[in-house]
Amino acid sequence: MGKSCNLMQVMSCHTMIARFLLTVVPITAIVTLSCVGCKTLPGKLIVVKSTYSDPVVPTDPKSIHKITIYYILQNVGETPLQVQRLRTSSSSSMTSDPIVPCDINPGESIRVAFTATTNDQKVTRHAWVETSSDRVELKVTVDPQKMRAASEAAKSSKE
Repeated sequence: MGKSCNLMQVMSCHTMIARFLLTVVPITAIVTLSCVGCKTLPGKLIVVKSTYSDPVVPTDPKSIHKITIYYILQNVGETPLQVQRLRTSSSSSMTSDPIVPCDINPGESIRVAFTATTNDQKVTRHAWVETSSDRVELKVTVDPQKMRAASEAAKSSKE
């Protein structure tokens, strides 16, 4: 003859299954839902530091005024990206280290020097660092009047 089960054993078994389902299944569902749509962040450059050189202020106010801004741009994404091109507006130039085109891995940086010039007018110059994922815009305002005042103040403080 087969074994007989009493009602208490069947209910106990159902209670254990119910408890298991109520504790394990929601955790599994939460873990599964939290990973649905998980993607790695694409490579993205952001400016993490900028400094500038002393401005070139000519004695003749109508001559070319020049300033160089040094930027460090870091890949804050989770995938490598390629820096494909550097572009500038008129009367500007750019150089980079490493030389473009180049690959920048996650956490690595590229150093860019952006030199902007003007004659005797206040102007804003633009530069772009174009990558495989987006474009970073850099800009600097060159103000000959402020450059001249800062240069004269620096000279008088040295005397």
